[in-house]
Amino acid sequence: MYPVLEKPLVPRTLKAKVRVRAQEELWNGRVFPKRRDEWKNQKEYVLYLRHLKAYDFASRYVKGKSILDVGCGSGYGIAFLSNSSSYAVGIDTSEETIQYCKKRHKRKNLKFKHVETRWIEDGLPFEEGSFDVCVSFQVIEHIHPKNVKGFLSAIREILKEEGLLVISTPNSRLRLLPFQKPWNRFHMKEYDHEELGSLLCGVFPKVEMFGLHATKMAYMIEYKREKQNPLKVYIVRPSYDLLGSLEKLLPFIGTFLKNVEAKRRESKVNKEFVKKDDSFVNLFSLKDFRVVNSAEKDVGNCLDLLCVCHK
Repeated sequence: MYPVLEKPLVPRTLKAKVRVRAQEELWNGRVFPKRRDEWKNQKEYVLYLRHLKAYDFASRYVKGKSILDVGCGSGYGIAFLSNSSSYAVGIDTSEETIQYCKKRHKRKNLKFKHVETRWIEDGLPFEEGSFDVCVSFQVIEHIHPKNVKGFLSAIREILKEEGLLVISTPNSRLRLLPFQKPWNRFHMKEYDHEELGSLLCGVFPKVEMFGLHATKMAYMIEYKREKQNPLKVYIVRPSYDLLGSLEKLLPFIGTFLKNVEAKRRESKVNKEFVKKDDSFVNLFSLKDFRVVNSAEKDVGNCLDLLCVCHK
């Protein structure tokens, strides 16, 4: 059975929007499962299914195994995998998130642990060869490029002989235009399949590449959410940044930009908190997503890149 929340996280009224915005800052974009009537729109629900599909894919590797989830977020994924594993641990750099996980997911074979961000330099707080399988989904893009090899090497060290790392990241070819930096402010670098494959092969002797694909309707929802407008990327945003740099010389420009941004955010919040029909939940399921080996289908236009790395 796939995870859902017993209680809603998102309030129903606009009165609570400030608290929710603060909560979103706290969770750093982490995905939370919700009750059926709490999904704000089909975009949010499809994104959740997209993330959950990675754990569904990883489930084939974890039966009776010890597993570690690096960057477990709200814990729904590692809780799902613990159903078939012998022992499961989820770690995250957010102490608040880990406290949430400990309260939400209470199982004998499942533990959660808070780690500091410096673990990439110091190593993971586990003995060498502690786990059969490690999963890390939608995490590597949050790590500075200069620290990524350290991140992967630290994971390799705590894997047992013949252990596996199952990792995923958004496909940059779908999300970014040429020379564009990540538009998600929490992402340090996004990868295409060639960059990711080269990076992983530098740490692991064998890497299998997969692509997360979707049915036409689900794919188009994600495509429209992520695809960038060249006019905005190359003209509007740079012009906006240029005006911002002139704020010290012309203070009224700063006031103007702040007013524009405040109106934009208010409009966005109001739209998000309008109660919508939840019938779209019936239109999508995990069956709308499939993971295909790169040897069978080109991964250039897939939603996410998934790799299985063998120690």
